[in-house]
Amino acid sequence: MTFELGVNYWPRRSAMWMWREFDIGEVRDDMAQIASIGFDVVRFFALTRDFLPGPMSVAPEMIARLEQVALAARDAGIKSMPTLITINMSGRFWWPSWMLDGRGVPADLFSDPAILRSQALLVDTCARALSGDDSIRAFDLSNEIDDAQRPLTRDAGWLWASLLANTIRRAAPGTPVQIGAHLLSLTTPEYLRIDDLAGVADDDVMHAYPLYTKTARSFLDPELVPFSCALTGPRGQSTTDADAGVRIVHGSAGIAGRYDHRRLPGIASLAVSRFGRGGSDLLQRSAREIVLDRCLRCVRVVSRRLR
Repeated sequence: MTFELGVNYWPRRSAMWMWREFDIGEVRDDMAQIASIGFDVVRFFALTRDFLPGPMSVAPEMIARLEQVALAARDAGIKSMPTLITINMSGRFWWPSWMLDGRGVPADLFSDPAILRSQALLVDTCARALSGDDSIRAFDLSNEIDDAQRPLTRDAGWLWASLLANTIRRAAPGTPVQIGAHLLSLTTPEYLRIDDLAGVADDDVMHAYPLYTKTARSFLDPELVPFSCALTGPRGQSTTDADAGVRIVHGSAGIAGRYDHRRLPGIASLAVSRFGRGGSDLLQRSAREIVLDRCLRCVRVVSRRLR
């Protein structure tokens, strides 16, 4: 059994200030190191506050930098997966200031027409800039966006995902579209639903961190990744898709690590698999085995969510 192996990327020096303190030399060095370790794909994040500094206003210098990062990955021999709407990232919400009112309350990402139109412009501009580049593995629409804000209704969440995914497809035909979902989409009401996202995206995607779920047996639980994939597959795929072998992409896993950049409090979600010895063997276990092993632990939570 083989796996497509990827890593989530922020530069070592600048982290989430990557786009403002842009250093293409550092990025190229990092991409070369990522390739040397044996990764196939690198996922990087267009921070919305930097790329969308005002309503209906995409920063051209940031688009140019996005192109440079994708080129650095391609030159290193690895594929790219740019995340185009990034507000929830590494233990903090990075809202563009213009989306906040005087009390700091954000506008509605999912239902406000002006906000929707601005997001559509952003994903369209990014996708067009990278269209035709065969080193783009997929466009990742967002990163766990429903942690930053939940849609008011299930339909609003589906409409947001459908509008933006189809905008990307028109701008970059033939490149798959993914949507970064997480375990709360399986277990918690009002979050974006896995089955709704599966009807919109080309790959089913799941993020699972032991820190954020009671289902995990420990912070180093090696079974959480295959278990969460097993739950995502049957819920996300139609019978036809499942028979055709539609794949599940596990986009984030590992444990949290602290960072000190500018002494910002919080944690950085590092895409470093620290599951200990045996983790790779467990990934090859039958998903059915793992579900059977663990269903008694979380069946109540999951069944409430999937009704």
